[in-house]
Amino acid sequence: MKSWYLLYCKPRHEVRAQQNLALQEVESYLPVITQQKMVRNKPKMVTAPLFPSYLFIYFD
Repeated sequence: MKSWYLLYCKPRHEVRAQQNLALQEVESYLPVITQQKMVRNKPKMVTAPLFPSYLFIYFD
């Protein structure tokens, strides 16, 4: 029976971990949030993990 697990990965390497899991055909979920930040006095929309350093994986 498949279950959801929480995987801890290196800080700021969540996307790389998700890509490597996809190559191994492991289903994963990385919740992200879009935020507006000021960069050089201009607003910019950036995406960041909702739970930094954590990735949800679904496997048997």
